Amino acid sequence: MRCHQHGEVEAAAICVSCGQGVCRDCRQTTTDQRTLCGLPQCEDFARNQKAVQFAIRQDCANRAAANQMTATYLRSLAFILLVPSAVTLVGVLALIGLRPLSASADEIALLISMTIVILCVRAIWRIQKGMAALARNMEDVSREFG
Repeated sequence: MRCHQHGEVEAAAICVSCGQGVCRDCRQTTTDQRTLCGLPQCEDFARNQKAVQFAIRQDCANRAAANQMTATYLRSLAFILLVPSAVTLVGVLALIGLRPLSASADEIALLISMTIVILCVRAIWRIQKGMAALARNMEDVSREFG
């Protein structure tokens, strides 16, 4: 491929905007080391790309913050649900253990209910871990566009 301005010189790079070959003399680079040919429309392209990168970086940073906040709320919810349900479950099991053959239907229902709540807490905990991981990924993506 030949330089688009100097037809006799071999191209050293390709413009990221228009795809034309450029020699070492014609080559211009952007701040992120991408090659431009120097045409005005290609310089405009580079400026627009910089604005797009800024918007993507901001969007990823905002999403990371929102996901981290959601993970924090879910973690708090998990603890708020876990402590009373675990205490109730242990209390009911102790009560049933004291008189094993006379467990009432209410005690069995409470035992089942607290077990279900604890299983829900486990699901909430797994979701919050996923949200925290997603927040870290979004932070990484945001840094890549920085």
